[in-house]
Amino acid sequence: MAVEENLLFLALTETHLTYEHLNAEINMNHYSVYRADRQGRSHGGVANYIREDIAASAEVLTSFSNGTTELLVVFMKSINLLAITLYRPPNTTHGTFRQITQKIEQILSTLPNPNTEVIMSGDFNFPNINWPEMKTTGGTPDDKQQACDLIRLVENYFLFQLVTDPTRERNILDLIFSNNPNLLHSYEISDTIMSDHKLIKVKASISTTTTPISHVQNSTAEGTLSDLNFYSTEIEWEQLRTKLGEIDWINTSIYL
Repeated sequence: MAVEENLLFLALTETHLTYEHLNAEINMNHYSVYRADRQGRSHGGVANYIREDIAASAEVLTSFSNGTTELLVVFMKSINLLAITLYRPPNTTHGTFRQITQKIEQILSTLPNPNTEVIMSGDFNFPNINWPEMKTTGGTPDDKQQACDLIRLVENYFLFQLVTDPTRERNILDLIFSNNPNLLHSYEISDTIMSDHKLIKVKASISTTTTPISHVQNSTAEGTLSDLNFYSTEIEWEQLRTKLGEIDWINTSIYL
């Protein structure tokens, strides 16, 4: 899916990867993989697959596991984007989750660029948060405390939460945040055979000045406008405009 749809990056949770799994074993053409594997016991873990033209400028700021929760933070310099991916399983204690939120707070308070855009996503397992109202709606005292910590983090750094539809049964467990309300403008949720959670595909307004290798190799004479990178500086726009102006559009048949 990532290659066919030319996704910018793919964020995964519960990867079940360990140090015994080499990157070469999970390689995906035209993407670089970044990981935060579960430490001390099995399961858990998060990973990001970032398109190689963007990964060329990517830097891992944090790859952390405390044996229960995992956090991966990657800064993509070429598009000035900070990608935060985390996995918080059920029955996580407040002290354990607090280690994660403190690391996120430290990074957000010292961003490489004050205009850096942020996307934070993952499986948070907080069914007891009403996101439109930013309030807790139940759970154990420990869970409520953790939920309040997350809400406080979101409010302090002006993040908004995009997902409003259930991602597992009737619960909204998988969340996507951003500090730019114009960055993420829509999303789709679908079933996947890889998990009992839904797959979330987000559309974002991110411009790049590079052309992915996969795009160059797969382009054909039958390409459509959807294949064209309108932000590329490598396209001779004036020449293209001149050529289009020379076409007799009235007497030309176009099939869509």
